[in-house]
Amino acid sequence: MLVTQEQQETGFSMPKPVEEQIGILRNLSLVGTCEGINGKSIPRGADGFFVIPRWELVASKYHTAVRHVLALIKKTRDGKFYNYREDEIGPLTIRCSKKTDNAFRALAEQQAGCDLLVVACQFGSHYRDYAVDRVLSNLRPNEFGLDAFSVGIMLLTHPERLMSPINLWIDCPGGEFVVDEEVSEEKPTNDRDFNHAPLYRYCEEDKIIAFGAGHIEHRSEKSGSATGFLVS
Repeated sequence: MLVTQEQQETGFSMPKPVEEQIGILRNLSLVGTCEGINGKSIPRGADGFFVIPRWELVASKYHTAVRHVLALIKKTRDGKFYNYREDEIGPLTIRCSKKTDNAFRALAEQQAGCDLLVVACQFGSHYRDYAVDRVLSNLRPNEFGLDAFSVGIMLLTHPERLMSPINLWIDCPGGEFVVDEEVSEEKPTNDRDFNHAPLYRYCEEDKIIAFGAGHIEHRSEKSGSATGFLVS
Protein backbone atom coordinates (compact mmCIF):
# COMPACT_ATOMS: atom_id res chain seq x y z
CA MET A 1 0.00 0.00 0.00
CA LEU A 2 1.32 3.44 -0.92
CA VAL A 3 2.10 5.74 1.98
CA THR A 4 1.40 9.42 1.44
CA GLN A 5 3.80 12.17 2.46
CA GLU A 6 1.30 13.28 5.09
CA GLN A 7 1.20 9.78 6.59
CA GLN A 8 5.00 9.67 6.67
CA GLU A 9 5.14 13.04 8.42
CA THR A 10 2.48 12.23 11.01
CA GLY A 11 3.16 8.50 11.39
CA PHE A 12 -0.61 8.11 11.18
CA SER A 13 -3.15 7.27 8.50
CA MET A 14 -6.54 6.80 10.16
CA PRO A 15 -8.01 6.01 13.59
CA LYS A 16 -8.26 2.43 14.80
CA PRO A 17 -11.77 0.96 15.01
CA VAL A 18 -13.71 2.27 18.00
CA GLU A 19 -13.84 -1.15 19.70
CA GLU A 20 -10.06 -1.50 19.42
CA GLN A 21 -9.56 1.92 21.00
CA ILE A 22 -11.92 0.98 23.83
CA GLY A 23 -9.88 -2.18 24.42
CA ILE A 24 -6.66 -0.19 24.68
CA LEU A 25 -8.21 2.20 27.19
CA ARG A 26 -9.61 -0.63 29.28
CA ASN A 27 -6.16 -2.22 29.41
CA LEU A 28 -5.00 1.07 30.92
CA SER A 29 -7.80 0.90 33.52
CA LEU A 30 -9.73 3.67 31.77
CA VAL A 31 -13.02 1.80 31.96
CA GLY A 32 -16.36 3.29 31.10
CA THR A 33 -19.49 2.96 29.00
CA CYS A 34 -19.43 3.73 25.28
CA GLU A 35 -22.21 3.35 22.74
CA GLY A 36 -20.34 4.62 19.69
CA ILE A 37 -21.88 6.73 16.94
CA ASN A 38 -24.10 4.67 14.70
CA GLY A 39 -24.93 6.06 11.29
CA LYS A 40 -22.92 9.26 11.75
CA SER A 41 -20.70 10.31 8.87
CA ILE A 42 -17.20 11.69 9.40
CA PRO A 43 -17.38 15.48 9.14
CA ARG A 44 -15.29 17.35 6.60
CA GLY A 45 -11.78 17.95 7.94
CA ALA A 46 -11.76 15.06 10.44
CA ASP A 47 -9.52 11.98 10.19
CA GLY A 48 -12.20 9.83 11.78
CA PHE A 49 -13.62 8.91 15.18
CA PHE A 50 -11.52 8.69 18.35
CA VAL A 51 -12.55 7.43 21.78
CA ILE A 52 -11.84 10.02 24.47
CA PRO A 53 -12.93 9.57 28.10
CA ARG A 54 -14.48 12.46 29.94
CA TRP A 55 -11.64 13.77 32.08
CA GLU A 56 -13.91 13.53 35.11
CA LEU A 57 -13.68 9.75 34.74
CA VAL A 58 -9.99 9.99 35.60
CA ALA A 59 -9.80 12.61 38.37
CA SER A 60 -11.82 15.20 40.23
CA LYS A 61 -9.59 18.04 39.01
CA TYR A 62 -8.58 18.75 35.42
CA HIS A 63 -4.86 19.23 36.09
CA THR A 64 -4.79 15.91 37.97
CA ALA A 65 -6.39 14.17 35.01
CA VAL A 66 -3.73 15.63 32.70
CA ARG A 67 -0.98 14.42 35.04
CA HIS A 68 -2.51 10.94 35.05
CA VAL A 69 -2.53 10.76 31.25
CA LEU A 70 1.07 11.97 31.07
CA ALA A 71 2.05 9.25 33.54
CA LEU A 72 0.33 6.66 31.36
CA ILE A 73 2.20 7.90 28.29
CA LYS A 74 5.46 7.55 30.17
CA LYS A 75 4.52 4.04 31.30
CA THR A 76 3.42 2.82 27.88
CA ARG A 77 6.59 4.26 26.29
CA ASP A 78 8.83 2.42 28.74
CA GLY A 79 9.87 5.65 30.42
CA LYS A 80 10.80 7.38 27.14
CA PHE A 81 8.93 10.53 28.05
CA TYR A 82 9.92 13.92 29.44
CA ASN A 83 7.67 16.60 30.91
CA TYR A 84 9.21 20.03 30.44
CA ARG A 85 6.44 21.51 32.60
CA GLU A 86 6.54 18.95 35.40
CA ASP A 87 6.70 21.54 38.18
CA GLU A 88 4.20 23.89 36.54
CA ILE A 89 1.11 21.75 35.99
CA GLY A 90 -1.44 22.71 38.60
CA PRO A 91 -4.92 24.11 39.12
CA LEU A 92 -3.71 27.67 38.49
CA THR A 93 -1.72 27.02 35.34
CA ILE A 94 -3.50 24.60 32.99
CA ARG A 95 -7.10 24.39 31.87
CA CYS A 96 -9.45 23.65 28.97
CA SER A 97 -10.62 26.62 26.97
CA LYS A 98 -14.24 27.52 27.52
CA LYS A 99 -15.17 26.55 23.95
CA THR A 100 -13.53 23.13 24.27
CA ASP A 101 -15.12 22.48 27.65
CA ASN A 102 -18.54 23.40 26.23
CA ALA A 103 -17.96 21.14 23.21
CA PHE A 104 -17.22 18.13 25.40
CA ARG A 105 -20.27 18.91 27.52
CA ALA A 106 -22.37 18.94 24.34
CA LEU A 107 -20.86 15.61 23.27
CA ALA A 108 -21.61 14.15 26.70
CA GLU A 109 -25.24 15.23 26.35
CA GLN A 110 -25.47 13.70 22.86
CA GLN A 111 -23.96 10.44 24.13
CA ALA A 112 -25.92 10.42 27.37
CA GLY A 113 -24.73 7.98 29.98
CA CYS A 114 -21.38 7.35 28.30
CA ASP A 115 -18.04 7.95 29.99
CA LEU A 116 -16.02 7.15 26.86
CA LEU A 117 -17.02 9.65 24.19
CA VAL A 118 -16.66 9.00 20.46
CA VAL A 119 -15.31 12.21 18.95
CA ALA A 120 -14.56 13.15 15.36
CA CYS A 121 -11.03 14.59 15.32
CA GLN A 122 -8.09 15.48 13.13
CA PHE A 123 -4.60 14.83 14.50
CA GLY A 124 -2.86 18.06 13.48
CA SER A 125 -1.97 17.81 9.80
CA HIS A 126 -4.75 20.18 8.65
CA TYR A 127 -3.22 23.04 10.63
CA ARG A 128 0.45 22.41 9.98
CA ASP A 129 2.54 25.59 10.30
CA TYR A 130 -0.37 27.54 11.82
CA ALA A 131 0.10 29.50 15.03
CA VAL A 132 -2.46 28.43 17.64
CA ASP A 133 -4.09 31.87 17.72
CA ARG A 134 -4.59 31.67 13.94
CA VAL A 135 -6.08 28.19 14.27
CA LEU A 136 -8.55 29.45 16.86
CA SER A 137 -9.65 32.24 14.52
CA ASN A 138 -10.08 29.83 11.59
CA LEU A 139 -12.10 27.03 13.21
CA ARG A 140 -15.25 25.91 11.42
CA PRO A 141 -18.56 26.52 13.26
CA ASN A 142 -18.68 22.87 14.41
CA GLU A 143 -14.93 22.63 15.18
CA PHE A 144 -13.07 23.13 18.46
CA GLY A 145 -9.48 22.84 19.65
CA LEU A 146 -8.38 19.74 21.52
CA ASP A 147 -6.70 20.04 24.91
CA ALA A 148 -3.75 18.35 26.64
CA PHE A 149 -5.91 15.59 28.13
CA SER A 150 -7.70 14.71 24.88
CA VAL A 151 -4.56 14.64 22.75
CA GLY A 152 -2.79 12.61 25.42
CA ILE A 153 -5.56 10.01 25.23
CA MET A 154 -5.29 9.93 21.43
CA LEU A 155 -1.56 9.29 21.75
CA LEU A 156 -2.26 6.41 24.11
CA THR A 157 -4.59 4.75 21.59
CA HIS A 158 -2.44 5.75 18.59
CA PRO A 159 1.21 5.80 19.76
CA GLU A 160 2.40 5.57 16.15
CA ARG A 161 1.37 9.21 15.72
CA LEU A 162 4.50 10.43 17.51
CA MET A 163 7.27 7.87 17.24
CA SER A 164 9.82 9.49 14.95
CA PRO A 165 11.65 12.81 14.51
CA ILE A 166 9.89 13.29 11.18
CA ASN A 167 6.46 13.11 12.83
CA LEU A 168 4.52 16.35 13.10
CA TRP A 169 4.42 17.80 16.62
CA ILE A 170 0.97 18.34 18.10
CA ASP A 171 -0.31 21.67 19.42
CA CYS A 172 -3.35 21.58 21.72
CA PRO A 173 -5.33 24.76 20.89
CA GLY A 174 -8.16 23.74 23.22
CA GLY A 175 -5.81 23.94 26.19
CA GLU A 176 -4.56 27.04 27.95
CA PHE A 177 -1.34 27.32 29.93
CA VAL A 178 0.39 29.96 32.06
CA VAL A 179 4.19 30.15 32.00
CA ASP A 180 6.96 32.63 32.77
CA GLU A 181 5.24 34.35 35.63
CA GLU A 182 4.88 33.80 39.33
CA VAL A 183 1.60 32.03 39.94
CA SER A 184 0.02 32.95 43.21
CA GLU A 185 -3.24 31.94 44.79
CA GLU A 186 -3.75 35.61 45.60
CA LYS A 187 -3.76 36.48 41.89
CA PRO A 188 -7.23 36.02 40.37
CA THR A 189 -7.43 33.49 37.55
CA ASN A 190 -8.77 36.10 35.13
CA ASP A 191 -5.65 38.23 35.70
CA ARG A 192 -3.25 35.48 34.64
CA ASP A 193 -1.97 35.45 31.08
CA PHE A 194 -2.95 32.09 29.56
CA ASN A 195 -0.99 32.83 26.40
CA HIS A 196 0.55 29.39 25.87
CA ALA A 197 -0.93 26.14 24.59
CA PRO A 198 0.13 22.60 25.55
CA LEU A 199 2.36 20.80 23.05
CA TYR A 200 3.44 17.20 22.45
CA ARG A 201 6.61 16.65 20.47
CA TYR A 202 9.29 14.12 19.67
CA CYS A 203 12.83 14.85 20.85
CA GLU A 204 15.21 13.47 18.24
CA GLU A 205 18.34 13.69 20.40
CA ASP A 206 16.94 11.60 23.25
CA LYS A 207 14.43 9.60 21.18
CA ILE A 208 11.60 10.38 23.57
CA ILE A 209 8.19 12.00 23.47
CA ALA A 210 7.95 15.24 25.42
CA PHE A 211 5.23 17.48 26.84
CA GLY A 212 5.61 21.23 26.95
CA ALA A 213 3.89 24.47 26.01
CA GLY A 214 4.32 27.01 23.23
CA HIS A 215 3.21 30.59 22.83
CA ILE A 216 -0.07 30.84 20.93
CA GLU A 217 1.46 33.33 18.47
CA HIS A 218 4.38 31.05 17.57
CA ARG A 219 4.15 29.06 14.34
CA SER A 220 6.36 26.21 13.23
CA GLU A 221 6.39 23.91 10.23
CA LYS A 222 7.23 21.16 12.71
CA SER A 223 3.84 21.29 14.41
CA GLY A 224 0.11 21.32 13.74
CA SER A 225 -2.95 21.77 15.92
CA ALA A 226 -5.33 18.91 16.75
CA THR A 227 -9.04 19.68 16.64
CA GLY A 228 -12.39 18.03 17.22
CA PHE A 229 -15.81 18.35 15.59
CA LEU A 230 -19.38 18.26 16.78
CA VAL A 231 -21.50 15.90 14.71
CA SER A 232 -25.15 16.77 14.31
